[in-house]
Amino acid sequence: MNQLLNVQQSSGAAEDSAADDHGSALDASGQRVISGYVPKMGLFEQFEDQGGVKAIIQVTLSSLKLWKADEQAKSWELWLRELESFSEIPLFF
Repeated sequence: MNQLLNVQQSSGAAEDSAADDHGSALDASGQRVISGYVPKMGLFEQFEDQGGVKAIIQVTLSSLKLWKADEQAKSWELWLRELESFSEIPLFF
């Protein structure tokens, strides 16, 4: 993990409490954090922006036609249609 973050482990407690040459330090739980790093879930934003939710719903609805259990397929179709309508609400996912 440290190699991925380009961070070296330090041996002294005084060194751990202060930021090192890479701008990282230990937080209250003892985890190394990089100053200036803001976690971002870009994958999920791109998935939503490119219509991933609607695509999954449409593929699942299409696959319901292949189900042999009609009653279960109808229940799933109803649930997916409701999910599809809720997905139109901004920031629902």
